[in-house]
Amino acid sequence: MQYSIKIRLSVLMFLQFFVAGAILPIMSLYLINHLEFSGSQAGIIIGVAAISSIFSPFFAACIADRFLRAEHLLSVCHLLGAVIMFVLTRQTAFFPVLSLYFLYTLITTPTPALVNAITFHHSPRSRNKFGNIRVWGTIGWIAVAWAFSFGWLRGADASAPSRLPDILRFSAFCSIILAIYSLSMPRAKKVVGTTAKRLLPLESLKVIMKPEVLALSLLAMCITFIDKFYVIGTAPFLKQIGFSDQSIMPAMSLGQIPEIFAMGLLSFFLFRFGVRAVMAFGVLLEIFRFTVFSLTSTRWLVYCSISVHGLAYTLIFISSIITLDKYCKVNERTGAHQIFSIITAGVGGFLGGIAAGKVADLVTTAQGVINYTFFWAVPAVVAGAIFIGILAFIKEPPTEQEIEVLAAEVAEAEESIAGTAQSPNG
Repeated sequence: MQYSIKIRLSVLMFLQFFVAGAILPIMSLYLINHLEFSGSQAGIIIGVAAISSIFSPFFAACIADRFLRAEHLLSVCHLLGAVIMFVLTRQTAFFPVLSLYFLYTLITTPTPALVNAITFHHSPRSRNKFGNIRVWGTIGWIAVAWAFSFGWLRGADASAPSRLPDILRFSAFCSIILAIYSLSMPRAKKVVGTTAKRLLPLESLKVIMKPEVLALSLLAMCITFIDKFYVIGTAPFLKQIGFSDQSIMPAMSLGQIPEIFAMGLLSFFLFRFGVRAVMAFGVLLEIFRFTVFSLTSTRWLVYCSISVHGLAYTLIFISSIITLDKYCKVNERTGAHQIFSIITAGVGGFLGGIAAGKVADLVTTAQGVINYTFFWAVPAVVAGAIFIGILAFIKEPPTEQEIEVLAAEVAEAEESIAGTAQSPNG
């Protein structure tokens, strides 16, 4: 990969996660504490919005690199998303917020997979180096958390209006910047000749339906399910145990700092231990995090538990994305990544969001205090089942050398069949 392209992809990844980092960590806090919605209402908004993760990636898979360049589709998604987010921050009633957040996620859900596909388009022979570019997304996520918490929010006092809406508006402004920047991205030579032969990306569906890829997708879906407990529960949990508004975002960003190092070492881990062992260890970290949250509110233990979030994400999701791409050909890549997003962020996110909201309400006392011992025990138990599933069903993907040997054997077999058909005695 050319150094200049690597820098441009790194900036693209930084901006993508800078925008997401200004929204996802505080959305449940914004809904529950700023708008004063119930746990079920917050769960419905975040969970039902995940329905968009079922439909919008499918739409993106049908048009990206087939009718419209992935870079151009990325720009359109962020530009529309910015407009919707500006309008959302002016709403205070449940149904308008629900509708607008659903529409926002409907538009922006394909963007992470689009950025991944764009990156792989430019580095098809360097998949295991993906972490070196993806790490800039992590840096972007951390940057927005610390910039707001020790800049924008620092001057706020207890009597001042909440500045959480300002963070959401700033994310919309950054989306506009990203929309403009993505238009400047060059098109990878590998996809220049890609054309749309049919509306449905059947070639990508065939990739997902391979038993080893389907198992990977379903287990990643289950991980997304329990991750929604973290997304919905962490900010209110920190608030309940005494964290101030301005300290919540930097506290949650601690989970991304170890991720920086994990991204750099991921290719070594995958080469040395294999994807099954790497993903299994990531799930063990999930179990550790939820168990500690369930059993104690001691600050240093909470910080330790938050800090493993990025490690678990890298070892599980980035490993699964790299593994998925190893099964893809050029014309299958963008569609396969979008369908994978449908299964994980869509189905897993929807079920997880609804479940987390319902569990929060079930364990909330009459005084409005959530019993987090029971709340965090649920994802901890589910994570234990996922760990067993990974050991039982995840298989190692073929190496580049094995793919080349298989392709040569197929070509030789085709030549042999052709020769036999042309033989007068055949």
